[in-house]
Amino acid sequence: MTRPWDEPDFIELARLHFGNGFPSGSMLPHIEAFAKEAFEHYEGATVEGKAYFDDWLSKFYETLASKLQEAPDGPDVRKMKRTVALGRKRHFEAKKFIDYFPTILQKEDSLVDEAVLVLSKTLQCLFDILHDATQDCQGGPAKIAILGLSYWLFDELTVAQYLARRNYSTLAYTHLRSVMEILDKIELFTRRPENAELWASGDEREVWKKLSPPRVRELLGRNSLDPVYRHFSEEGSHSTFTAMRQRLRNRSDTAGKAQKIAIMIGGMKDPARQMSILIYCVQLAGQAIIMAERAFSDRLHDADIANMVTQLTAETNVFYGHFFDTFDRSSSNIEPLVIQLAVLQRMRDRGEI
Repeated sequence: MTRPWDEPDFIELARLHFGNGFPSGSMLPHIEAFAKEAFEHYEGATVEGKAYFDDWLSKFYETLASKLQEAPDGPDVRKMKRTVALGRKRHFEAKKFIDYFPTILQKEDSLVDEAVLVLSKTLQCLFDILHDATQDCQGGPAKIAILGLSYWLFDELTVAQYLARRNYSTLAYTHLRSVMEILDKIELFTRRPENAELWASGDEREVWKKLSPPRVRELLGRNSLDPVYRHFSEEGSHSTFTAMRQRLRNRSDTAGKAQKIAIMIGGMKDPARQMSILIYCVQLAGQAIIMAERAFSDRLHDADIANMVTQLTAETNVFYGHFFDTFDRSSSNIEPLVIQLAVLQRMRDRGEI
């Protein structure tokens, strides 16, 4: 079993690579070799060893950064500056973002847990309806299209809720917009099945001409400019300044100097926007249930559906009421929630929650 490294081990490694100062010529090979071996032993090192190495590394990077400012420009110097910036957390390492992506980085709020639970129950209700709908053979392209789109919708909502919980709100809105497009197509193919034949024809130019999202809304007798769809587009699907503004933060600086702006990546914590997306997920999943019930009414049992939907509605309204009463509006920008809060207030006024 390998012995854990202690302070003298890191001191000896530094002495081997750097002696009493920086070596002549390019420092890059020495830095890379030292860092590689040091970090191989860091996780298993003693507390004293880690503390020494952390302190040494901080001072080392500070000294090296100062020396590099005076060095003549060139590929090695540029690379060393980037290496130092990584060590001082002033540069990004792509692999870390990829590795961290599957991880929820902070303890989730109880309201988030509630929203996810309600969403899972809503999607389960949708699954149960689709299960019954698939017990007999499907007739015609419309039924196949509706089934495929309904299961596709599940994937979109699963991703949207995760991205919201991971604070990737701009990306989550893109999936919410896709859900709206799917719901509109399901409604159209239920009411006018002949459009499913065009959609499945493979003539993508003709499909886009006649079944693009605005055209589908017109065929359904609605305004082609849906305000919620536009909201989702502005918040994430399109590269708008409205969406990018969420990623900008002012950085404090000494008086008299130019204003500094930080551009955030890797997720931006925003409780109001997070809850807004999760509530939209629940609402859109609820619409999917209504659409599936209409599309496959001949294959469902009325009393069974009534029991499922009644129970689900009661649980969803409990969540809405709890959210309305407990969400902290004082510490958040509630702009993303304004419409939903107004809807919940009307539900409360009518005694629904």
